Amino acid sequence: MYLEAQEQLPEDSTEEPDFIRVDVTDKSEAERKDILSALREQFADTSYVIRYHLCRHDEGGACEIKVVEAS
Repeated sequence: MYLEAQEQLPEDSTEEPDFIRVDVTDKSEAERKDILSALREQFADTSYVIRYHLCRHDEGGACEIKVVEAS
């Protein structure tokens, strides 16, 4: 499982959005909260979306995405 943060740019933007993905598979709930706080701080001055990404490609399945928050 990953915790991801991605900058949300205007549709007409030609820039690549900032993106961070952190593997939280073996992290405790407290560690996940610390990572979430760090991502919020990193993206504080931008419009962003933070989500959990449960990847199942290795198992031949589809990914599950759960949005944690968007600003």
